[in-house]
Amino acid sequence: MLKKTAFLLLGITFLGLLLFIIFFPLPTTKIQGQKTTNENKTFSVNVTQLSAEKGKIPVELKCREVLLLSPERLENLSCVAINNTNKYITALVVAFSIITEKDGKSSETGRIYTLETIVHPNLREKRRNAFIPPSGEGLIEPLTTSFEDEVITGVTMRIDYAEFEDNTGIGANLSGSRILADMRDGAIKFRNFLAQKYTQSNLAASEIVPLLQTPRSIMDDLKLQQHQFQGADIYRKYLRRAYKSGGAESLKENLLDRR
Repeated sequence: MLKKTAFLLLGITFLGLLLFIIFFPLPTTKIQGQKTTNENKTFSVNVTQLSAEKGKIPVELKCREVLLLSPERLENLSCVAINNTNKYITALVVAFSIITEKDGKSSETGRIYTLETIVHPNLREKRRNAFIPPSGEGLIEPLTTSFEDEVITGVTMRIDYAEFEDNTGIGANLSGSRILADMRDGAIKFRNFLAQKYTQSNLAASEIVPLLQTPRSIMDDLKLQQHQFQGADIYRKYLRRAYKSGGAESLKENLLDRR
């Protein structure tokens, strides 16, 4: 009898404990600073396409969905420009805006991304393989942009200007052709500066190579503006790569070219 009573009491106690756990669960412990993937925000880029011609968008933008690993940092914006024409594209100027929110107020920050292949007249044929061919694609991946105390809520993008091999262009061209002209002007000024130094040094490569490593002071001396500096820097990097692969002969070929 006592044994039966003990088993009965044990069963009642176990059942009571089970019911307590079900109806009064223990509080879970939250680890400070831990983030789940559910907190990462994704959104689509709002693209404004060029007007269609004969049922086709001449240069079409396609963008991947943006994944924000941080609400204040845009770091994986990636798009392609598809050439639906029968001509080679030599340059693209893409305008995009990052929409942010702070204290319930929305604002936009405009940016420009350039895809320039020519830079300087004497590189036109040498860089022809960088042109975007018919049915080809050009990669558009702007640099990371961060904001302070502002949350990114969206991105808009459009092609401002597309330049073709025959020197024609399409797009609203609010600033595109001017930006390209400034970049090429900067490349010409920097190249002319190097060519002068080269001839004055009796074609000594040793006088030119250091100038290809630390350009900032030279660019400042030439009083180059923002887009001029970009063009000059593209030319500098091209010439540095050419020297590494072709040696002193490549400097002579590029700096004595009269174009």
